[in-house]
Amino acid sequence: MLIVVLTFVVLAALSGSRYRPRRLVPRPAVPAFETPINPYPVLLLGILTVTTGLQLSEDIRDLLNGDGEDLPLSAGLATALVLAWYVALHVGGPVRLGVDGIRQPRVFGSRLVPWDSVGPDTVDSRRSVSLTGVNPEFLDWVIQQYVARPERRSGIGTEAELARLEAAGVGLPERWSDAGEL
Repeated sequence: MLIVVLTFVVLAALSGSRYRPRRLVPRPAVPAFETPINPYPVLLLGILTVTTGLQLSEDIRDLLNGDGEDLPLSAGLATALVLAWYVALHVGGPVRLGVDGIRQPRVFGSRLVPWDSVGPDTVDSRRSVSLTGVNPEFLDWVIQQYVARPERRSGIGTEAELARLEAAGVGLPERWSDAGEL
């Protein structure tokens, strides 16, 4: 069991430190660009799920044998785990750049910021992006492209617009691109 837990820890650490998407994901049917999801939170919660499940099964076995003093603590851990999964799946979802604005995931639903309302402090990309794995400066750069050039918003979600962003991003710092790809 220790090998499984250690494998998850190593995978989570590698994905958290090395997973840096090079481009946005086009969603032509919406139309929108979305940020890719980072596997780090899911792998980390996988570790917690396995260990909490093992602890709960042991505590239930103890309860059936007449000693259940650790069960309330394990039940609290299981409740916290369910809440953590909910937050990871809803808040850690993709930030969506659409024709109508920027949609950010929240714990209860999502927040749409219309393009006309976008200001320097309007979009909390640094917090939202921490779970998606996209460089926050890169996302800010893309957002500023659409704030400065509203006529480009009609191309959001298309392969042609993605290619335009990739071509424009060739001169960006290396941490944002790799061989010209965003």
